[in-house]
Amino acid sequence: MVEPNADWVEKYPPGQSFLLSLMVHLGDDSVYLLNPIVLTLLTLFYAKILRNYNIPKYFSLLLLYNPAIFLFSRTVLSDLCALLLFALGFFIFNNTKNLFLGSLFIFLSISFRLAYAPLAFVLVLYHLCNVHRNTSDIVWVATGTLLGMLPIVFYISSILKGGAFGYSHDFIDVSRNLSFFPPNLFQSVLSLNFIYPLMFIVGFIYLSRIDKSALLISILPFIYMPFMPQTAGLWNNQYVTFILIQRYYFVSIFLLMIGYSVFIRRHIVKNVLQFSLILFPLILVCSLISIFHSNYLNNKVNFNKQIYRLTSLNSMIISDEGLMKFLSAKDGSRRYVNAELFGGEALYTQIDNFEENDIYLILNSNSEIDPTINKLYKILKKYKFEAVCKYKSFIFFKKEYTG
Repeated sequence: MVEPNADWVEKYPPGQSFLLSLMVHLGDDSVYLLNPIVLTLLTLFYAKILRNYNIPKYFSLLLLYNPAIFLFSRTVLSDLCALLLFALGFFIFNNTKNLFLGSLFIFLSISFRLAYAPLAFVLVLYHLCNVHRNTSDIVWVATGTLLGMLPIVFYISSILKGGAFGYSHDFIDVSRNLSFFPPNLFQSVLSLNFIYPLMFIVGFIYLSRIDKSALLISILPFIYMPFMPQTAGLWNNQYVTFILIQRYYFVSIFLLMIGYSVFIRRHIVKNVLQFSLILFPLILVCSLISIFHSNYLNNKVNFNKQIYRLTSLNSMIISDEGLMKFLSAKDGSRRYVNAELFGGEALYTQIDNFEENDIYLILNSNSEIDPTINKLYKILKKYKFEAVCKYKSFIFFKKEYTG
């Protein structure tokens, strides 16, 4: 949640929150079952698609044990639900006459990941221009599109009402985003070949022979996603970067894996034994991911305990996006402010108007950020914060409450 103009507004699209709110009625821990269930459905659906190309169903395990997809199945994030809806809608739209359901699922995926909006609109326009041209087809597509767009329309209207589009004056920085493109694109392409050798090239080649619309959709994310600042390699571990950055290309991976599976079946794997030799390293990598992810979650819990120990009740805590993602669900005992969600003056207003208790600012000393352009350093310079303690690489600064 963000609070741009004293109105609480959901920061992310509403789809995942809706599903999690349903799951929680089965028990608090049941929310963690959502993505494993979605991954199972995604794998079964992928196996059905592979049968259309005379590829054995066990090739679907290549998707199940994709390290990035496997990792996100251990979270409650929206990526897998969005992928399942888009993939389901894509193949209904392409391979059946049920244009209504296909369009509905495709546009419902936007309610989970806004980044899927360009893919949805380009796919529909492609088909309306090249395949489905009669009036009845257009009516069914339009009806499915409108119904699928309803949740995201309500979401955007709530954002506009809350003023969230005004919270950052420098978030959309064209020159800054252009500078992201080359390194992000390079890392993205490299990451797809990190676990599956030559998948980027081989997948495109074989996909072009199978489905032109699938080829188009798989290319699109590599055109616009590298501009986004969140795809930058901000993780200290390059191997982690290669895995996490793939979340922005799950649709591309899903489609490219079809072409890649066709290639493997025709030229490399002829039986189950040969396939197991390919699968075993993937299972090993996923096992290691489970261990490292569990350690990460434990460190996250410990860090949140330190936050409660080192900061005052009802205080304000200011930091950047990286730290805010590391914090667990807020319990309301402290006010958390993500400096990256506010323009400079709006952020200063938050500080000036806070009169409940002390204000803390947390910096990561390992972060490679130019202090002259970082809002946190500007705050330290403008206000009388004092360094009070350090926990691992995080430095805690404090501005005492004087009211």
